[in-house]
Amino acid sequence: MLAGKFAGRAAEGDAWIGSSGDYYVPSGEALLHGISLEGVSAAMPGYSVPNALLSHAGAGTRLLVHALSLLAGAALVFALGLLLHGAVCGGAAALLYAWVLPSHLSSDRWLYTLLVLAAAVALVARARAPTLWRSLVLGLCLGMSLLTLSPLFLFPPALALYERLRPPQGWARQSAVIALAAFLPLTLWAAMNWRTQHRLVLFEDGRADNNITIGALGFVSTALGPAVVAEGVADGRRLLPWAAGEALRHPLRTLRACALRLAYGASSQPL
Repeated sequence: MLAGKFAGRAAEGDAWIGSSGDYYVPSGEALLHGISLEGVSAAMPGYSVPNALLSHAGAGTRLLVHALSLLAGAALVFALGLLLHGAVCGGAAALLYAWVLPSHLSSDRWLYTLLVLAAAVALVARARAPTLWRSLVLGLCLGMSLLTLSPLFLFPPALALYERLRPPQGWARQSAVIALAAFLPLTLWAAMNWRTQHRLVLFEDGRADNNITIGALGFVSTALGPAVVAEGVADGRRLLPWAAGEALRHPLRTLRACALRLAYGASSQPL
């Protein structure tokens, strides 16, 4: 089924993975060649650099990476189901995955999707038998995901808090291992940004500005293209206080927008 689906996509020309049309390929090029570029920190290195490398590859190479990413996704989904409820569950999950074939594995987020799946597998494996080694593997998976996109940055402290309330043996040491493995790689990224921009930048710099502005104004869909600058907000570092003020001044509009965004996000899920 997976092979048939993939063949269909290839025949339709769906191989956008690694396309030079990716907005953040120039950032990856700048990092690869050590060139100073305005906005280079708008994307994390694990996001921009692999896509920059793929943008120079031939169509055959991109198609191969596409195929391998789909197969890796199927293997990780099977492993997740296997660890949760056995081989039957794993097989059913892999079949469902092949039937749905997530579009993210054909887009610029192909690597992040695989890293989140790997983190999920590591989390379930660690839950079955918490050890320092499995905690280290989980932390490394989370760290690699944070070097690609930042949504899971609160997961390590949230997990530590959860395990503090229901402590397994040695929870403090294992939580420290997870946190160090997850956040230590970010120190090199932060050091580069401090040297080039003279300020602390831990994750994507300014990438969420459009989303924050649109959300604060009560809209759902994100605007693409030139940065949206709210009235009276010329500096991105003033954006969060402005957005918080908008939410306080228009609470009903903010709640409605949050509900619509949740519904919009849920509507894009395969199940």
